[in-house]
Amino acid sequence: MKRFLLAGSVVAMMGVAGAVYAQTQTPPAAVAPAAAPAAIPSTIPAQPGAGGLSVQAPAVQAPVAETSIPPSLTDDGKAATDEQKSPAEEPKKGVKNNDMGEAYALPTWKELSQTAVLLGGLDVTEPKVADEYSKLIYCQLYQENSRNDFEWNKIRREIITRVLEKREMYRVQYQFVGVVKLERYNFERQLFPLTKDTMMVNIGSMELVNPREVLPFCGQQLSRIFPPNIYLTLNQKMSITSFKMPMDEAEKMLDKMAESKTSERVLFIRFRFKTAGIPKTVKGPQDSVAKIFLPGHIKAIDLYMDKALTKWVGSIPVIAD
Repeated sequence: MKRFLLAGSVVAMMGVAGAVYAQTQTPPAAVAPAAAPAAIPSTIPAQPGAGGLSVQAPAVQAPVAETSIPPSLTDDGKAATDEQKSPAEEPKKGVKNNDMGEAYALPTWKELSQTAVLLGGLDVTEPKVADEYSKLIYCQLYQENSRNDFEWNKIRREIITRVLEKREMYRVQYQFVGVVKLERYNFERQLFPLTKDTMMVNIGSMELVNPREVLPFCGQQLSRIFPPNIYLTLNQKMSITSFKMPMDEAEKMLDKMAESKTSERVLFIRFRFKTAGIPKTVKGPQDSVAKIFLPGHIKAIDLYMDKALTKWVGSIPVIAD
């Protein structure tokens, strides 16, 4: 579960203040996927991700342009745009097919680190950054060629060019899930106040990855280049203190909660966001990078009764950026 940190330190979310109005008529529609783009060949071993969130969206396999580097890195195709979608995949555990649109992915340490590089938050022209990026994304290629200084220098320069020209496969859209708890229904105002420990007040940033979620990569445990703490900084602060709902809808929801025999009034809140702009870094000891802050904005907020996100309750309006 991700932490929401209140104003004064690092904080979370955007766009609404006070009571939140739920749109309970129509659940979020799935977006029809586009034709499948070419994927980077499987000769490059996939790196395991971190995270442990409760939902997962299909991976975006963006095509890359042909280059002169070894065949294990090349592919025929054109650079992907932000609007490209992934092909429909078999649903993963806890995910329904009709809720997999727009290719929102879990924010893992590996993919957020790559996003930070591609958006210009780290200078990939520095050999140390380029080598660490290569270990993160092209581990097998690095292990097979890095001992040959001349061969590796050619490959490194090609990887740097791919990053600078945005010909690398990377994500800009992510999603994660949190939990809110409801107090007793307020009949006068027709809303559910959130409990004090789950309401969100003056939120501006959120933690996406912490050290517990960083997995070993390419034979090493930690990275001096890519920090274990990555945050999303939103373009507007927001507060969510209550969930407004008509009385008839509220009664139906409480009846369903009673049927599930849960002692707490818990709803699962899903945030979908898009990163945009140049990330900021905070230096740590010995000139290492301690934190990365990715700028972005919330695209959608939805509430569900179950962790698998199959029982939609309503949406929270988000102010357009």
